[in-house]
Amino acid sequence: MRRFRIPHRFLLPALLALASCAAPEPTQTDRGDQYGYRDGYPEIRVSVVGTFNSDLQPSLSIQIDLVKGSFVYQKGEDGAFHASAAVDIQAIRKVGEDRWNHTVPTTTIDFRDEDERIAFSTDVHHLRTDVEVRPGEYEILISVMDGSSRNRTTRRVLADVPDPVAPVVGLTGVQLYGVFFGEPETLEPITTYDVQNRFDALEFRWFVTLPPRADSARVDIRVQTFEADTSHAREMAGIPVSPGSLAYKGIEYSEPVTIREVNRWAVQRYRPLEMRYRLDGSLVGNYRLEVRIPQDEGEPVLKAREFSIKTSHYPSVRTIREFAEPLAYLMTRREYENLMKITDPDSLKREIDRFWLSGTRNKSLARQVIERYYTRVEEANKQFGSFKEGWRTDMGMVYVLMGPPWYVENTLDTSIWFYTYNRTDLRYVFEFYRPRIADQYFPFQHYVLQRQRYFHSLEYERIQDWRSGAILNER
Repeated sequence: MRRFRIPHRFLLPALLALASCAAPEPTQTDRGDQYGYRDGYPEIRVSVVGTFNSDLQPSLSIQIDLVKGSFVYQKGEDGAFHASAAVDIQAIRKVGEDRWNHTVPTTTIDFRDEDERIAFSTDVHHLRTDVEVRPGEYEILISVMDGSSRNRTTRRVLADVPDPVAPVVGLTGVQLYGVFFGEPETLEPITTYDVQNRFDALEFRWFVTLPPRADSARVDIRVQTFEADTSHAREMAGIPVSPGSLAYKGIEYSEPVTIREVNRWAVQRYRPLEMRYRLDGSLVGNYRLEVRIPQDEGEPVLKAREFSIKTSHYPSVRTIREFAEPLAYLMTRREYENLMKITDPDSLKREIDRFWLSGTRNKSLARQVIERYYTRVEEANKQFGSFKEGWRTDMGMVYVLMGPPWYVENTLDTSIWFYTYNRTDLRYVFEFYRPRIADQYFPFQHYVLQRQRYFHSLEYERIQDWRSGAILNER
């Protein structure tokens, strides 16, 4: 079975360049890692938090998730399929002239499976490393190399470790875990902004350090949510979104709504004190957990972890409902409305099958078209997802229907995708603009398509290509 992947030589570098131009973000807020998906390279997700280890010594807690299907597998003499990853970690202390470097010995991870479908697996291998360090600010370089292809993926992460004997209150970053109830109860670290809603609860952990002169400190814990646009993208030739609308802004980031608030006390002096907080893990939406310690003088000490709860296997598409929803880009409005009214999973599956077979009239052809369509949906989730699924965004919609652009041009607030080498053929040129948001800390790369009437015929032709199976003739 062929798997379609994204040629990133144009798209990903351009988006990363734009991301580097974003306004600086407050260092006290952690939003988790991005997927950083590149065709043919190891797919990793990284979280680094300055904390304290089991001996209460300052340390860096480094969590690396490796997606098994992103590595190159070879069939061994035992008949099984094998791949390997080499993980290198270096921590660099960045305070003044007292630079301190620590290199973790290379870790080699071997993957083995009897089933060749391991090469397409979205399952994750969790690797945790705790590095004992001095207090201070750190730059952590994490590199993962595929043992077969020799391709390497590198991440650069910043973290700070508070000094437990400093004359001020200290607060570490907030670590996020998914909790499964049972005997025994198990926890799974969460490295990304996106959180799958398959957990029974979410647990947040952090440390507080108190100076010798302080008997205790009040710790305020607050959970906030943000109203966000959850609709799928409108037609390419549709009515432009109006400034000020939720679709234009994407998310009401500057107007959080507090849904939980509790006060606790840290009373243990001379040593770091670990604190925890739990939250229901199934509430789909965008959230921030904020830990704040008020001060008699000056600004409060603050750390926060932001996250978005999405479907149980996101960014993958697994359930019948998840297969149905992206058909919004191929169906008429009436067809789609009728599809969304179906609540029985078996009936919904039969209707989806009927839709694909009605155009292709061939089961084998339909399977190939379905594979390509939903592969693009998943790839759109990895590239364009933020406060909502990537396929629902304007960029995601164009990517799913048209595929990766031939080349991309960017300015500070625009991204232009070309599906032609004839720059005067505007039917194949898509311009996205980034709305100007008043909040300087707006963290999302939110782009809106500049809709044009002349896209109507192109969109219609593209939809017919998908429905008939002619899309497989594209190169």
